[in-house]
Amino acid sequence: RTFESIIQQERESHTQKVLNVISSLCKEYDVQPVRNEKEIFRIACLIRRDREEQFNEAIYKAASLFDDGFAFSFNGPWPAY
Repeated sequence: RTFESIIQQERESHTQKVLNVISSLCKEYDVQPVRNEKEIFRIACLIRRDREEQFNEAIYKAASLFDDGFAFSFNGPWPAY
């Protein structure tokens, strides 16, 4: 339980670090459960189409806050759901 608690705290910390960079560009966002033990976080973001380029730049800025031990994957745009 201690290990799981530490992992969860780390995931929350990393998620917040990314949200600090991208949340101002999101109309809404949803922090979703991770799908496997290798994922640190999953965030679905609803953004305005005219902010897509700014959002992509913010994702790269957020990724730069992490070392090479992390891999960022993002995709879209997708229709809102």
